[in-house]
Amino acid sequence: MPRPSIAPGLRREVAPTVVTGADRPSQSPNQLPSERARLVTFDRGVTEEVECQRPDHYRLVEADQGLRPRVARGGGYSYAAASFGAESLVLDMTRFNRALRFEPEARLIEVEAGITVGELLKLTAPAGLWLPVQPGYPAITVGGCIAANVHGKNPYVSGTFRHSVLDITLVHPRHGTVRLDASRDRELFDLTIGGYGLTGLITAATLRLAPLPGTRLSMRRIPLEDLASGLAHVLASSPQCAFSYTWQDAAPSARPFGRGIAYEGTFVVGPPRLEDCGCAYWRIGPGSSRLPVSAWNRRTAGVVNWAYRAVELLKPAVKEISLFDSLFPFARRPEIFLMFGLTVNWGKTHF
Repeated sequence: MPRPSIAPGLRREVAPTVVTGADRPSQSPNQLPSERARLVTFDRGVTEEVECQRPDHYRLVEADQGLRPRVARGGGYSYAAASFGAESLVLDMTRFNRALRFEPEARLIEVEAGITVGELLKLTAPAGLWLPVQPGYPAITVGGCIAANVHGKNPYVSGTFRHSVLDITLVHPRHGTVRLDASRDRELFDLTIGGYGLTGLITAATLRLAPLPGTRLSMRRIPLEDLASGLAHVLASSPQCAFSYTWQDAAPSARPFGRGIAYEGTFVVGPPRLEDCGCAYWRIGPGSSRLPVSAWNRRTAGVVNWAYRAVELLKPAVKEISLFDSLFPFARRPEIFLMFGLTVNWGKTHF
């Protein structure tokens, strides 16, 4: 099979008003520095020392690495070791963080895989557009969302991230750079979404946006007494709500099993406010470290879950909050990170 050429949209100059990533430093065409790094899953369950590279040009991703397995890495917030493995070469894709094309009238945006969902929200919200399916932390990358086919805050109605993706550009070690269309290349497209990079390294994608009714939501908390009541509540409330999801205690010691809280969110209709879409938040990044112990383990899970539910139910049953806090409820709560033995930095988002 002849090697397809890279899609023209990834070679052209991008208008300065669209580019959101920092200028990329020049690098030798045939040299990509690498370093040994110890990577660990978010819950500290799996750790591995691997060789890492951080490419900043497409030619460096396309470079022939022989038969050595390569794994793309985005934000690195997975509970599983999805972005690293023994003897693998890890490619940190966070420098591929540009918006390549934005067509508000058509509700389309083409972005590189390393752009985060938080950056994307900040870019599209002023135009009255958003991605209805988003994971729960703003530093997660679009490439990671595609690779894991993530769900959002109303999966019963909105489905998974696959429903927002129109095409995917990826690099395959044998066939080079190819673009997969959701309709024309249905089989390979579906294998790529949720395929954790097994069909190639995702470098870019075109996403379908939806109208954004507002940037504030009225959030309601409802106590749940068991697992079955959570499912029944979501099935009943999802069609009427923008957000409908549950948090439930699945610790083996939980009595009754599955006690939790249902969350319902409805938009407060109004013009978009930029301050509701991009906020300073706690994040793991340069300067972060890991504490010697974690408060989240087999012995403490039940107590921590009980305390979380109790504290949540002490809050007002209905509260109006920003879209940012609705989409990313833990981003500004440092206790969640500290529970997993992580130190975090407070700072402005990189917009």
